[in-house]
Amino acid sequence: MKVTKKARKEQAQAIIDRNVIGIKFCDADIAEMNEVLGCDHHGYKRMRNPDFKDPRHLHVLRDGQWRAFSWNKAISPRSQTQEVKKVMRDSVRSVLAEFRDECYDHPCAYEHLGPCGGDMTADHVGKPFDDLADEFLRTYGEPELERAASDVGYRFVDMDLEAKWFEFHQAHAVLQMVCRSHNASKGKREAPTQHDRLTPFQEFV
Repeated sequence: MKVTKKARKEQAQAIIDRNVIGIKFCDADIAEMNEVLGCDHHGYKRMRNPDFKDPRHLHVLRDGQWRAFSWNKAISPRSQTQEVKKVMRDSVRSVLAEFRDECYDHPCAYEHLGPCGGDMTADHVGKPFDDLADEFLRTYGEPELERAASDVGYRFVDMDLEAKWFEFHQAHAVLQMVCRSHNASKGKREAPTQHDRLTPFQEFV
């Protein structure tokens, strides 16, 4: 009987949750995690994620070194286009964070829809991020990717093309502040009132 992705994900979560942060999994949990993920790592450790709150952030022991590892991606691998868009999003993440920090006191654009919850985050309004990325890819094609220096994820091979994407995003993105709960539930719908929006990204920078 084939095990569903949902069942594999729930099993992986259960293994991670019963382990203590910073302590290498016992041999039985390593073997079970390898079976669930279809991997052959020599060790797993639950760690704190330095970038955002993630109670199930994992490091794996590979080639004698501990490295960050996406267990969720092992269960549900991204398509090539999804991987490209992740790299594109990562390349503008720092300026989105700067926008969020500068505008943190602005109200959530969806506060009129119900109680807000979670941290405030920068969100694309008008054209969602995926639409901006698609527009860029239609013009320039999918970029070639290579492993990042940290061996976690990928990056652009062509730095000039990455710079063009950065400039394109800067020229076309309009951002707003949204709480995490509304950001997770709003889908692609646009904030209904103009006064809730913040400045276009190019004006902000």
